Amino acid sequence: RDWSSDVCSSDLIKPVEVDDPNGSWFQTALNTEETFISEPTEANVDGQKVIAAKVYSRILNSMGQATGVAGIDIVLSDLADTMDGSSIYTGTTCQFITAKGTIMASSDGSRTGSKSELFTNSETSKYFSTWTADDATDEEKALAANTVTFTTGKGSSEMLVTIAKIQVDRTWAKWFYVSTTPMSQIQKT
Repeated sequence: RDWSSDVCSSDLIKPVEVDDPNGSWFQTALNTEETFISEPTEANVDGQKVIAAKVYSRILNSMGQATGVAGIDIVLSDLADTMDGSSIYTGTTCQFITAKGTIMASSDGSRTGSKSELFTNSETSKYFSTWTADDATDEEKALAANTVTFTTGKGSSEMLVTIAKIQVDRTWAKWFYVSTTPMSQIQKT
């Protein structure tokens, strides 16, 4: 699915006041060459609690010297509205999950901001760990970069799970798009 036509970046960006411009995040951004994207956290925007991720990068002058930091909070709470698992099968749930297992958005609106059960379950966590492991070989990372589909659970709780790995822009952050579908719904067709 081409999400670019469904989500406009201006819909996800809201102004947020910086509470500590000299804090550790500022120093980290100022002293590294990488663009950083944080784990999503709860934030207060216009009096509403939302899930947001911070993205920031250092600013260089014409001589290549760090002179400041540009940052933005991206509100992820509205992202769930654009995800539609029911167009796959009735009962399908779609989620965007970070490399640490935080659910950034879910098509059913549940558990956003919490840790995905797929990360804490020893049967399913292996599908995430190789791709995010710093010590994985290039071959392991290449194999792990493929989309994976498997079943988990038994009987009426059996689910078909599909995990697509996503690398976020130039931040190199690793995220996952996950869909879970009750096998009972698939067997009805």
